Amino acid sequence: MSQTRAIRRETDGLSSYDRALCGASLWLWEWRSNGAMWCSDSFQQVVGAIDQSDGGDEYPFSGLLHPLDGIRVKEAVQLCRESGAPFDMQFRLRVCYGEYRWFRANGAAFASPEGDSWAVAGAIKDITDFKIESEAIREREKLFLKRQRSQAIDCLAAGVAHEFNNLLQAVHGYTSFAMRNLPPQSEPYQDLVQALSATDKAAELTRRLLEFSRAEEQPPHTVDIHAALTVLIELVKPLKTDYVDLKVEFCDTALVTHGDETALRQVLLNLCINARDALQGIDGGTVAISLRVDHVHEPPMVAIEVRDDGCGMDEATLRRLGEPFFTTKPPGEGTGLGLATAFATIRSLGGQIRCESKRGEGSSITVLLPVLDFGEERAPVVEAGGPRPESERGRVLIIDDERLVPSALVKALRRRGFEVDEAGDGSEGLARVEAVEGDYQVVLLDLSMPGISGERVLERLKQDHPSLPVVILSGFVEDPAKVAAADAVLNKPLTTRALVATLDRVLGASSSPG
Repeated sequence: MSQTRAIRRETDGLSSYDRALCGASLWLWEWRSNGAMWCSDSFQQVVGAIDQSDGGDEYPFSGLLHPLDGIRVKEAVQLCRESGAPFDMQFRLRVCYGEYRWFRANGAAFASPEGDSWAVAGAIKDITDFKIESEAIREREKLFLKRQRSQAIDCLAAGVAHEFNNLLQAVHGYTSFAMRNLPPQSEPYQDLVQALSATDKAAELTRRLLEFSRAEEQPPHTVDIHAALTVLIELVKPLKTDYVDLKVEFCDTALVTHGDETALRQVLLNLCINARDALQGIDGGTVAISLRVDHVHEPPMVAIEVRDDGCGMDEATLRRLGEPFFTTKPPGEGTGLGLATAFATIRSLGGQIRCESKRGEGSSITVLLPVLDFGEERAPVVEAGGPRPESERGRVLIIDDERLVPSALVKALRRRGFEVDEAGDGSEGLARVEAVEGDYQVVLLDLSMPGISGERVLERLKQDHPSLPVVILSGFVEDPAKVAAADAVLNKPLTTRALVATLDRVLGASSSPG
């Protein structure tokens, strides 16, 4: 029988006044200086019988209070008596159903006319439901603030990445120009090859970090597991320290699944960080990441295991893994949402998470995902048109607020037969297109610019000049839907070869009949 039904049954014989108080979960109490305790009869039906004789208790509710609350109540009563300050406390009492519930007691100190005795009297209310709801609200507020901070970091990362990619584009372009004037076997040429390689790695790292910072979910698509894990390994390499070793074991089988690659990597990164944290205080621990085909299931599944030989977990902890807000980390160090999110994400991908652990022997968490056939998902890429002769290459407008980037692109395109104009922002770019209507064969457009945004410029161009091809140049496209009207999207930094090939394809498509 529920507590509510039990209380209703046990209040049938009470007075109207007592029933009204009980219905509001409000009762009266008095604690006298001789230690005697008095409470409403209806309250005793909630917490059990209270000895109301002269008992000599040190503080009110002494036989019912939670062990951690007794000293606080005693000190509050003493302060109420000595200073006359109102008594107002929240504490836990053991009720007759065996559990502890939260109560709020208000009261004041009263002295007898003779002054030889005193009492603290007032009202007490069950606030358990209020405490539960308040805690839920606080958790939601914390989660909301965390999301706001995350969004602020996302915006900062996107802005920094945009500027960083512009610099990388300029470095990449001018390095390529310098290499043209050097013999391929010369030492300076080989040094510049290394510089180009470093630029490419920096651009890839920027792209990965931006992908991890994105809050939006991506539409499901095919995911090459080997490729996704290769990116993950680069991100978790810093976990390898003097006291943590990192081991990687991948099977040779080509494995493809269906889902959101960014979300999957976030799940696995979280598991790797948890494995690292389990090794704190252990000298010579290991985090192992393995990939295999699990033939126990029919059909077989992709199995990605993250294993550590750290502190491990007991059965009680294992049973609660995946519960929202459950964490074994100290306050302030864990939200209890990481694994809960991981379980939800993997379930949404049609997979499951399997956990094994023993206290003192480490843990193993395996992500199981459905396997797709490569052949069913891959389709040949059909290029529209072919390479255009330099004599047929047309007039290009570059709209970009970063001066270094257009300078490098202008130099590269002019060397390959394009006529190139520049605009420093969206307004200037739109004005140039209007001034020489029909003369531009293609527009190269940056997205992040002051004034009119790149997305708005794209919208205007496609509205007023629907046949004019537009190629987006950006370090990272946050929302692909906003640039869906573009004829092509290229990520900065880009090679001259990739840019020219894209322009040839776009121009070929725009000049094709039909």
